[in-house]
Amino acid sequence: MSLAIGLQSAPFSDDFIDVTALNAHVSSAIVERIEQIRRSTKTPSRALAILGPAGGGKTHVFARLRQGEGPRATLILLRPYFGINVAPRDVLATIIDQLCLPVRGTELTPLDLLVSHWLADGEGGVFPSASIEQMRSLDGETRARRVDDAVASVISQLPEAAPATHLLRSLLSLDVRDRGHHWAELAWLSGREPRTVDDTTPLGEADVMQMLRLLSTMAAPVAPLVLVFDQLENLASDDDARVRGYGNLIGELIDTVPSLTIVQLALTSEWLQSIEPRLSLPQKTRVASEVLVLESPSRSEREQLLRAWHKRLAANGGRKRFPGPLTAVDLETLLDAPGMTPRLLLAALLRAASGKPAIAVVDETTTPRSEDDRVQAVWTNELARVRVELGSKVESGVPVEIAQLAEGLSEALVSVPSFEVDSRVERERISMSVRSPGHEIVVLFVASLHHASVAGALNRATELAQITKVVIVREKRFELPRTWETVDERRAAFERLPNSRWLWLEQEDAARCLALGRLMSQSRAKRLDDVTKEQLLEIAKPRDWHCVNAITLWLTDVPRGRLERVEPPPKQAPIEPPAPPSVRDWMRMGRSIAKRYVEELRANFGRKPK
Repeated sequence: MSLAIGLQSAPFSDDFIDVTALNAHVSSAIVERIEQIRRSTKTPSRALAILGPAGGGKTHVFARLRQGEGPRATLILLRPYFGINVAPRDVLATIIDQLCLPVRGTELTPLDLLVSHWLADGEGGVFPSASIEQMRSLDGETRARRVDDAVASVISQLPEAAPATHLLRSLLSLDVRDRGHHWAELAWLSGREPRTVDDTTPLGEADVMQMLRLLSTMAAPVAPLVLVFDQLENLASDDDARVRGYGNLIGELIDTVPSLTIVQLALTSEWLQSIEPRLSLPQKTRVASEVLVLESPSRSEREQLLRAWHKRLAANGGRKRFPGPLTAVDLETLLDAPGMTPRLLLAALLRAASGKPAIAVVDETTTPRSEDDRVQAVWTNELARVRVELGSKVESGVPVEIAQLAEGLSEALVSVPSFEVDSRVERERISMSVRSPGHEIVVLFVASLHHASVAGALNRATELAQITKVVIVREKRFELPRTWETVDERRAAFERLPNSRWLWLEQEDAARCLALGRLMSQSRAKRLDDVTKEQLLEIAKPRDWHCVNAITLWLTDVPRGRLERVEPPPKQAPIEPPAPPSVRDWMRMGRSIAKRYVEELRANFGRKPK
C-alpha cells in the first residue's frame, strides 16, 4: 500500500478524513457560538480552551471547522513562536493574511465576502459573487456613495471606532485599486508597512486595535471571527513573563474587540502545569472562561477511523480487504487498548502497511534501529520539506516570515554553551539579545521590501550601535537597491560605526533555522515519537552553521566599550530682570550720592596750594 497519509494534521488541507462523532461536543460548542454571533452581533467576546493529549485531535478540530463551516466563519490559525511574544500587531497581520486566502470551494476570499456584504447594504451574503461583480461595475461616484453608506453602517455598530473611519474607508475601497496599490494598502492595513514614501512607521498601536475592532464588527453578521491559537506549549519558559504576556493579550482582545471567539488548543499536561498556574486571577477569568477536554475515541470510533484510513490507502494502490494489513489480533488490540489516540491508531496502521509489526514489541534478541538514524530521518525529512517551501518563496519573491526565522535562530543560538537569548517585539520589528559572560549583541531582523520600513529599521540599528554591538539579519537574496537613496545613506551611517555588522543569510541557513524551529515546536507539543530536544540539536549541529558561527565570533570579539557621546552643555536658567526701585530705594540712592558729592567738595577745597 502507498503511504499517502501523514501523521501530522494539515489544518488548511482539503484532503480531509473525519469521523464526525469523535469529539463532536467540542466542534458543536464552537459552531453554536458562531451561530449565536451571527444572530446577535452584540454577543460578548469569549475565550475557550480545548485540552487533550498529544495526537488527540486538537488541530483536527480547526480543520473540521474549516471544512464544515466554510464561508460561515472566518477561522484564523495562530501559533505562538518559541521565545517571541505575540502582540496585537501579530494578530492583525495574521488575520489580514488569512482573509486573503480563498474560501474552500470558491474563488472568493473572506475579505471579498465581508466587503460585498457591507457595500450591498447587508444583502451581499445571498449571492456574494454577483454582488461583488455589481460593485466593481459601478461608476466612481456611485461606489463612493456606497462606501460612505457602508462606513456609516459599520460605525453605527461600533461608535467608538469613529476616529478610525480612514482605515475602514481604505478597507472598503480595495477593489478599485490596481494590483500593486491593492497589496501595498493591505500591507499598511496589516500593520506591517508604512503607507506612503513620506511615512516612516506603520500603523500606531491605537490604530492596530481599531483595525481589529472594525474587522470583528464587519465579520460578525457574515462570518464571525474565530481566532484559534494552536501549540500553546511554546509559551513554556523558566519564568512567568511569556505566559503573563499571552494572558494580557487575550484579556485585551476579550475586553476591547467585540463579537470575537478565541479558541486555544493546548496539551492537557502543559496547560495544567505550565500555563494556567502562571496566569493571574483576572487573566484566568478571560483566558479560560470555558474549558473543553478531548476524549479518546470509543471502540466504534476507532474502527471508523481505521476503515476510513484503510480506504484511502487502498485507493492508492492497496488491494487488501479490511482489516488488512492489520491482523485480527492487531485490530482487537488497537480497538481495546487504553489511552489510544487517533495518531497512535494511524501510526500502527502505517507500520503494518510498510510491513512492520503494527504493535511495537521489544525483542531483546534483535538489535533495535539506531536512535541516531531515526532522529536523522526526522531532521532530513523536515529539512527537505522546508527547502521545497523556501524554493516556492524564492520563485514568488516572498521573504521568510521573520517570527519563524527568529524562532529557529534563537533555538540554534541557545545550543551554544553559556549563551542566553531573549527576544522582543517592538512595533513590527523583532530583535534578540544574545548574551554570554561579559558580552552582549543585539540581533535585528529586517525582511521588509518597503524602503521606508527598511530605513526606519536602519535608524533603530544606528541608535543601538552607539551603545552596544548590533547585527542586522537579512536574507541574501534581498540586497538593498542602490536606488533607495535614503536607505543607502542610513546604511552608510550604520556601517561607519565600529559596533555594526551585517549577516546576509544564505538560503541553506534560512532553511535550517526554519526546520529546527518547527521540529523543536513539535517536540514540545509531543508530536515527535520519543525525539528529544537534545537529540535534534545533536543531529542538526547548529554550532557548525555559518550564521551561528558569525554571531558567536562577533559576540566574543574584542570588547567595544560605549562610544563617547558629546553631551550638549546644560541649559542655564534665564536671568530675570531686576525689579524696579521703590521710593525708599530712590531716597537711599539720593542720600548716598549727596554724601559722596560733599566729601569730594571738602577734599578739593581743603587742599593746600603748591
